[in-house]
Amino acid sequence: MHDQVGERGAASGINPSRRVRVNPLHVSEVKPEHVVEMPHWGTFSTPLGYDYLRRSRSQVVGYHVFRAILDAAACVVTRLFLGFKLRGRENVRALQGGFVSVCNHVQTLDCGMVLQALRGHRVYLLSIESNFSIALSGQFVRWGGAVPLSPNHRQLHELVVAMGDALGHGDVVHVYPETALLPYHRDLRAFATGAFNLAVRNHVPVLPMVITQRERRGLWRVLKRKPCLTLTCLPAIYPDESLGRVDATYDLAERCWQAMDAALRAGAVGD
Repeated sequence: MHDQVGERGAASGINPSRRVRVNPLHVSEVKPEHVVEMPHWGTFSTPLGYDYLRRSRSQVVGYHVFRAILDAAACVVTRLFLGFKLRGRENVRALQGGFVSVCNHVQTLDCGMVLQALRGHRVYLLSIESNFSIALSGQFVRWGGAVPLSPNHRQLHELVVAMGDALGHGDVVHVYPETALLPYHRDLRAFATGAFNLAVRNHVPVLPMVITQRERRGLWRVLKRKPCLTLTCLPAIYPDESLGRVDATYDLAERCWQAMDAALRAGAVGD
């Protein structure tokens, strides 16, 4: 049994000899294929020196104005077309200072759900570069707070430094640790470790969120075919400061996975 776990861990890019026990089916650096293809206008590649934080006066004002419009639109659209409900906001209000938030990635509009949960906070959403060239909405992605996740090491280093600055400034960095959208998938997939490494490096908590599906009732049985959705904010989970950075990262990722999986299996609180 130990050999099987070790083999799977090695295949997942996880060193099975680490003293922190991590299930490689829960935490893995293997990136899944993207199954949702969007129409794009051209391509986008993150330049060196990219302005991730956008903190000039005009940019800050523009962000808050656009965010207010976006939150209002997301509130209407997600509730009207997706039967969306939000639970657990008290766990967001309980946090002081910056934090990393994570969520399962199961709906094209789930970023709008996340922003509703995090209203009152400036949010930086890590997003793959191709989202910045999506037809019609690419520029809106940036205005809404998304920052590009480059495959190039130098740009990635700049991003990590900038997001550390954002967390120190009291802002929120949101990451989808499953790394790829898989619409209406019911089970929790394996997590990449980037979000948790960022939290450990900056000594901030992770706020787990889960999107659960619930049965259509009443008019929803007529108005839509897909299940209705609920986003639940769970209590924050903190890095274990007694561990080294690598072990603390895997430990935090595993604990967040376990908490989110338990909430998904229970249907989350309040559904």
